[in-house]
Amino acid sequence: MRQTALDLFVQDDWRVTPHLTLNIGLRYEVATPLHDVSKLLSNLDFINGQPVAYVGGQNGYPEGLAFADKNNVAPRLGVAWTPGSGKSVVRGGYGIFYSYPDMNLWCNQVHNVPLVFAQVMQSNNFVPSITGFGFGAPNLATTRVGFTTLDPHARTPQIQQASLSLERQLGGNTMVQVGYIGAWGRNFDRAVLVNNAQPGPGLIQPRRPVQTISFLPGTVLPSDVPGAGDTLTFPVGPINRLENNARTRYNAGWILAKRSFSSGLSFLANYTYARSFSDGPDFRSPAMESEVPQNSYDLGAEWGPAGCDIRHRFVSSVIYRVPYTARVSAPSLARRAFGDWQASMIF
Repeated sequence: MRQTALDLFVQDDWRVTPHLTLNIGLRYEVATPLHDVSKLLSNLDFINGQPVAYVGGQNGYPEGLAFADKNNVAPRLGVAWTPGSGKSVVRGGYGIFYSYPDMNLWCNQVHNVPLVFAQVMQSNNFVPSITGFGFGAPNLATTRVGFTTLDPHARTPQIQQASLSLERQLGGNTMVQVGYIGAWGRNFDRAVLVNNAQPGPGLIQPRRPVQTISFLPGTVLPSDVPGAGDTLTFPVGPINRLENNARTRYNAGWILAKRSFSSGLSFLANYTYARSFSDGPDFRSPAMESEVPQNSYDLGAEWGPAGCDIRHRFVSSVIYRVPYTARVSAPSLARRAFGDWQASMIF
């Protein structure tokens, strides 16, 4: 697999006054979809709601199966203001950030016809009708397969992030900070089973909306694909479509305190209250969620607390620098062995 990415940016720190500093930046990011230098990969496009198959590099489709998103403009703005005596600092920022899609999306396409025949077979749960593996010789015209597809017109995953904080020095050794951070994501990866049968009696396969899919006219398949010389149409079962249309939302507020003592003791304590929501299943994530929607025909029902929705979080740490009272005349080796030690604890 090969990919080319280009990132351009310009950034400047502008000290408007002795008390006000601006950080201004602009990025532009573009990346070509992955393409395989040795294999012929296939994908699906949905035209007027109906799936059609195509091969990368044919019929006007790119070798990487998807068209590059060239609209990834990312502005950044940061502000730091120290009013009055300088014991308080107000910081704020806003930025747009892009995340390239999971490269495994393209690796999934290797598992499709014409490279791989992912055969689909069904059996009654209580009266099995399949003996052994039950797989016959693959043939494009007769072998029913599952298909994994990515959206060829997908936009790049994007996060907008904003933060605001107030930091105040109390005395010579104590600092208190309160702040807010928000992040709003869109175009995130989501797996949708677009050819599922609606609930009902009887076998699943006859009730799927799509029974067969055809490659676009003029598609050239390898001559060694069984049945490719007779037809460009193949039977299909489940279709797992990887789309970039999931949303996320994260809002959090925190309070932080730090204090240092002259005796070598210092501590830090932080409390954060946060809420995290998403309508994307836990695609390729270790969290305890499903990887596909509970109902692919009702994606709006997916919106709810995300797997990382940790409401309350408290962290504290203590560092104590152990004093070394050896005489000045103590050997250098002793000073090195017993000096500059510190004990720390995190809870």
